Amino acid sequence: MDYNKIGEYIQSKRKALGMTQADLGDKLGVSSKAVSKWECGVALPDVSLFSGLCEMLNIEVSELLEGKDKEKIPISKKKNIAIISLSILSIVLLILSLVFGVYFIKNYDTVHVYDIKSSDERFTVDGKFISINKTNYLSVNNIALRKDDGSRAHYIGYDLYFKDRIVYQKEELDSIENNTEQLPITLQDYMRNISIFVTVNSQWTYSEEKKTSDLWIRIKYLEGEDVVKHMDIYFSIKKIW
Repeated sequence: MDYNKIGEYIQSKRKALGMTQADLGDKLGVSSKAVSKWECGVALPDVSLFSGLCEMLNIEVSELLEGKDKEKIPISKKKNIAIISLSILSIVLLILSLVFGVYFIKNYDTVHVYDIKSSDERFTVDGKFISINKTNYLSVNNIALRKDDGSRAHYIGYDLYFKDRIVYQKEELDSIENNTEQLPITLQDYMRNISIFVTVNSQWTYSEEKKTSDLWIRIKYLEGEDVVKHMDIYFSIKKIW
């Protein structure tokens, strides 16, 4: 940082505004001797004065520290830059539109969306099944009992099946001994916290006749200390797009 250059810059800006060293010092709350030290390159203004000093001299802080004015871009040049930038942006957007348009046309018939609900009247389920080419994306949540009987149990997890194959699995492995404060909890609370999003790399064809047999979840839990039980919830799948 060149103190002499900064000092000369402060002096030139002060004189251009017709101010004396005393005038500038009074406005900033410092003595004329302090201003003289800045302009002679002996010292720099305190950082706390930068903002006020720059405002008085009509300059930016970066200009003060560099000891010179920034290159000012003419308004006409700014307009030209803006026009060029907008033109480039328009071309890029046009190319992207064409690319996505071609992709959509080629893949229009390979993207399908299905709504997932429970086929069992005892439960409610929210979910979506999205099929793109040979890849399926599965989201399941908000599983709940329509009538909560308040049953409490110690859970060990659940398995999500697709075409009789486990595609997602979670094992809680909780026990009475190591989690006495949180367990047992109700079946309703446990199911409500189930949230699944999984990619299923498997070919699948929608069929009205088999819509409840390809997707289901098995909830496994301990009732008491050592009695393992399970509950199977089958899903119905309806094509919405």
